[in-house]
Amino acid sequence: APFAVADGAAPQGTPAVLVTGANVYVCWQEREPAGARVVCAMSADGGKTFSKPMFLPSLGNGPPDAWAPALAAAGGRIFVAYVDASSGAERIVLASAAEGTLAFDAVEVGGAKPFPDPNIRNNQWSPAIAALGSEIAVGWVDFRGYGWDVYVARSQDGGKTFAAPARADDGTDAPERLHDDPFLLFLEGTLAVGWSDVRLRQAPSKARIAVTTAGAFG
Repeated sequence: APFAVADGAAPQGTPAVLVTGANVYVCWQEREPAGARVVCAMSADGGKTFSKPMFLPSLGNGPPDAWAPALAAAGGRIFVAYVDASSGAERIVLASAAEGTLAFDAVEVGGAKPFPDPNIRNNQWSPAIAALGSEIAVGWVDFRGYGWDVYVARSQDGGKTFAAPARADDGTDAPERLHDDPFLLFLEGTLAVGWSDVRLRQAPSKARIAVTTAGAFG
């Protein structure tokens, strides 16, 4: 029967779940008067019981404001990508911990902000993640070009550092690009990136995919 993963009166939403062996990770957004954080709890017994939840790191000095966790596991580690707006802009962050723990460290994934704060063109939304061995790929939609374009950043060292993000969609620079819902998958050395594609604010949206083995998408 269903049961609450964590107690408390704070509203909880947008959950994500990862199963690796007997470990089950559940992460969600928890909203309190002081702000919103991403929280994770772990079960070591296949989901029968869960640990006390832990807040994931905020990388800025402003009020906490985080949401939209996405999870993956590889190389004995757990990875959570999420949006963190505590720096004054909505940025993609990756937290990682050794499998079987909740001892998360975090790094910003999307590179340096392209514009001085405050500027809405620094905003990034809708994180997605895929992991295979020591390679981690994180995708999102990015407003730097005045359109929600799909970007991907890749790490070859287990998420410690990331190469500069690359744009994955082929929506050109026509105005009103409203892409969303990115999804990433590694398969036999190839990274596939999918998204819902809306151009010129015109329906219907299209499901599109790009693939790469090295860096550039096609």
